[in-house]
Amino acid sequence: MTPELMDAPDVSPELHLEALGALGRINHIANADRIIARCIFQYAKKNALSQFKILDVACGGGDVPITVAKRLIRCGIRVELGLLDMSQTALNRAARLAQKSGVPAQTFCGDALQIPIPDSFDVLTSSLFFHHLSADGARAMLTRMRALAHRLIVINDLRRSCAGFAAAWLGCRLLTSNSLIRNDGPVSVQAAWTIPELRALAADAGLADARIRRCRNWRMLLAWEKK
Repeated sequence: MTPELMDAPDVSPELHLEALGALGRINHIANADRIIARCIFQYAKKNALSQFKILDVACGGGDVPITVAKRLIRCGIRVELGLLDMSQTALNRAARLAQKSGVPAQTFCGDALQIPIPDSFDVLTSSLFFHHLSADGARAMLTRMRALAHRLIVINDLRRSCAGFAAAWLGCRLLTSNSLIRNDGPVSVQAAWTIPELRALAADAGLADARIRRCRNWRMLLAWEKK
């Protein structure tokens, strides 16, 4: 697996922040926040719920989970947000964005597989994280999310395909001049899982009844409800 430049421990904070901004624009175009928010809202409506504590795993710059929270709040759902990332640079940006957006947020800095996390979250979400993980890491992360989520898990990620690779290569060059994004976009698609692969990983982690579907822009969505 080719490492992504943004994951390097010595990456320049300035270049990293620029990359997070560019990634936020790409996520907006891909409707990542809309896809996740719709899934949570439908669950809330089905179960007559009006508030959630949501933890976003590997939140990056925070644009997706914070916009998800804002969408849900506009629909009358109260949200308390947890933001988890191993990069303090990314987490600081996410915390500033949450404060500016008026979304109550608590931050956790550390490795998502190891950091202590309070067992108090109704919903665990993640966007563009699982393609960073090995098969063993993905199984372990899904197992941990299953143990922590009181109600729901929602994961949005890339789908590996030749067309998706071509779109990422071209799109990252059209949308930004940031060298990290131009490298990491296509690399991310190469590292991504297919739907059958993610389904098998989920089954190994005790999420055999998870729903996984294709999304536009070469993404996919996993949703699992705790029984």
